[in-house]
Amino acid sequence: MSDPTIPIHQQDPNNRNTPLNVELLREMAAAQKEEIKCRQQELAIRIKEISLAHELSMRNIDIHAEHVRDTPKHRFRNQLLFFSLVVTVLLILILFFIYCLYSGNKEIVMRVIEIVVTALLSGGSGYVMGKTKKEKTAAAAEHT
Repeated sequence: MSDPTIPIHQQDPNNRNTPLNVELLREMAAAQKEEIKCRQQELAIRIKEISLAHELSMRNIDIHAEHVRDTPKHRFRNQLLFFSLVVTVLLILILFFIYCLYSGNKEIVMRVIEIVVTALLSGGSGYVMGKTKKEKTAAAAEHT
């Protein structure tokens, strides 16, 4: 490996006393210029991606804000429709009961009350059972 004719302090492999090839240096400079151009293009593309993602997120925030503003209107309208339906059904039942009582048909009133109470009890118990089952499955999903 080491040449006995060259003194030891001149045998450093990084210290070569060969003249630099000018063509090789030009090729290296051209390659570095191309690499810099590619990096600049990559940076420009990345900046464009970031700006498009920013625009998309801003549009998403605007749409969400609009939805949040409109939610109380829809909720109020739905609640109003539900309560008006309940009031209408109750008024119809009350008028039916009054008519049946004045006409002397107490048996019909008792039958209707029996049907309504049975429907309310079965519907309420089904609702409670479904709600507890949903809560149990949600709690089980949290623990796993």
